[in-house]
Amino acid sequence: MNFRFSVKNDSNYDDSLIEFAAMRQCMAVIMSNSTYSWWAAYLSERPGHLTVYKNPWFTYESDNDIIPNDNNWITFKDFLKMQ
Repeated sequence: MNFRFSVKNDSNYDDSLIEFAAMRQCMAVIMSNSTYSWWAAYLSERPGHLTVYKNPWFTYESDNDIIPNDNNWITFKDFLKMQ
């Protein structure tokens, strides 16, 4: 499979805006428990993108208020079943 990863380098400037824009263009995002990755996935401009998230996202009993009701957002457990 063709995967691309973003790796932080030791440059003298902050690449976070460039990485955020790149994440919005990805076909799939495996989200960490951070608002940075949540916003990148939520604002995705890619039609049919897939967002994989850990359930529960933090320690909440329900993720209903932070995970969109969208078939493109699936739990990591459901993602593994797809393989």
